[in-house]
Amino acid sequence: MGKIILDIIVAFINWLPRKVALRLGAAFGSFLYSIVELTRFRGAVRRNIRNAFPDRFTDREVAEMARQHGRDLITTLVEAIRFRELPELLEKGIIQVEGLEHLEQALAKGKGAILLSAHMGNWEMLFSIMGLLGYPVHAIVVKQSNELINDLLVRERERFGSKIIYLHEVNSQLIKEILTNNGILLLLADQHNYGGKVRNIIEFFGKPVSVAGGPVAYSQRFGAPLIPAYTVREPGDRHRIIIEPPLKLIDTGNPEEDFLANCRLYYQVYERWIRKHPSQWMWSHERWEWLDENLQPRF
Repeated sequence: MGKIILDIIVAFINWLPRKVALRLGAAFGSFLYSIVELTRFRGAVRRNIRNAFPDRFTDREVAEMARQHGRDLITTLVEAIRFRELPELLEKGIIQVEGLEHLEQALAKGKGAILLSAHMGNWEMLFSIMGLLGYPVHAIVVKQSNELINDLLVRERERFGSKIIYLHEVNSQLIKEILTNNGILLLLADQHNYGGKVRNIIEFFGKPVSVAGGPVAYSQRFGAPLIPAYTVREPGDRHRIIIEPPLKLIDTGNPEEDFLANCRLYYQVYERWIRKHPSQWMWSHERWEWLDENLQPRF
């Protein structure tokens, strides 16, 4: 029954004109945010924004940013459901891609490439757009707890040739095969380090977090350039995908210190993006709540 209902919703969303579907999605996201504010999660999004920006925004601005986050989350899902229209949006310039030459130059070296991304704008778009452009990625993701939603996202993410790898399936041999065959690995590493151990403790907006070491480890081990790339929402329901030059990793000859320094380096990229586009990061993730005062995991 659940699959039938979801199929009807998906068909309806794809039947609607794009602007109508996105407006409905935004309205529903705003409504859901209001509901969440009546639960035990009240104020969580606003608190996360304040953690990063204690003085930059007024309370009114923080509240509006939090509600906009609710709108954008559901809009992102609506857009993902409609990924079949991506070729048309790309052709019309509604989606624009900048810096593709950085990826092309990296692949020309024959060692693969690692796209380092984050939950910015409509991050789901990266999966499909890269495949559509002829650069399919292998993306490492955490499997969604809801099987129906997970299957829907996998289908749309892989629509144009990209492939999904669940985090629990990752191993060194698999990564080696992808990169030594000049493939592209896509990592969204801005959330808590789900590896099960507290390691790589650095500061993010001045507060300690545990970060994934994979982006640095894979780049150092296999020689694949680490290339920052993210998406930004723009007025008029448009999107911009920005691919930046590869990071120049630190190499002083001290492996342990260099490793942590390079983790800081890639998180400085995230912080720069968020400071530039503060309303477009996924603030609902409790980024600073995973560690206690002794830097041990809470969950």
